[in-house]
Amino acid sequence: MHTYKIGVVALLSLSFLSNSCQKAVSFYDKSVYRTYDKKGFQEKVLQHDDHTIHYFDNELQNKPVMLFIHGFGGDGKVTWERQVKRFSNDYRIVVPDLLWFGESYSKAPPTLTSQVCAIHSLVKQLKLMDVHMVGISYGGFVALAYGSAFEHTLSSLTIVASPGDVIADEEVEELCRRNSVKSVKEIFVPKDAKDVKRLFKISMVNPPPFPMVVFEAIFEKYFSRYPSEQAELLDDLPTNKNKVADTLSIPILILWGAKDTIFDVSNASKLQEKLNAQLVINQKTGHTYPGEEPAHFNKALLDFIETKATANSNLPK
Repeated sequence: MHTYKIGVVALLSLSFLSNSCQKAVSFYDKSVYRTYDKKGFQEKVLQHDDHTIHYFDNELQNKPVMLFIHGFGGDGKVTWERQVKRFSNDYRIVVPDLLWFGESYSKAPPTLTSQVCAIHSLVKQLKLMDVHMVGISYGGFVALAYGSAFEHTLSSLTIVASPGDVIADEEVEELCRRNSVKSVKEIFVPKDAKDVKRLFKISMVNPPPFPMVVFEAIFEKYFSRYPSEQAELLDDLPTNKNKVADTLSIPILILWGAKDTIFDVSNASKLQEKLNAQLVINQKTGHTYPGEEPAHFNKALLDFIETKATANSNLPK
């Protein structure tokens, strides 16, 4: 009987802790919403063709436009909160959720092409021109493909920790070996809390020491909605990652963390050479450079936009 009571107490305690962690993650998500709200953003949904595109827009008129594209894990608002805080007073900021992430989804096939079409639909419907587009990781693949197809809508392109078509197949195979998985889908499409913890560990230089129940809450909040579609996106990527022009006339910035263990920093110089881009490497950070070293990231991005990119926008197209 005594053992039974101890077991019941343990289960109740675990349930309470789990509920508390879910509430904490929900509270964090709401705090990010408040950041956008305080900065004057409107939360909107665009229905266009097969796509339902959820996005935030501060709708500042007569300001240069920045459009931020997130990668796998989380959603747009969480990925770019630190940049929204810095840039939203002086720029029109648009932060979409990619299809099958956050609140966005589509009836179209889960492909890189579908992502590019969705972003272009958003750009057209909002009548955005001379956009400074920023994409991280998978979002970098999307941004490169978008820039190659719709360069005329952009003033600049910033690629963060994303190798495009310069990455070798052997490097992807080595990433899988290091993490004891057979496919990158096992890394980027977590099936449970342990997978989320691993993703945090390899993405960050100093991952937070959360207990497993917190990772369970993070999984439920950010990773559980569209796993099959996200897996298809990764299946599609190897055959479509080369949809990148050999040359682009707009200024391009490449930002990378020297301690990136997902896409090695050696890819940064390869991509720089291919695209004739400007390159900034942060020696302290890993794959999540914008969140880990936001001050350094924001300064590098702002310096680029205010010099090369702004000068280029004044040239005839």
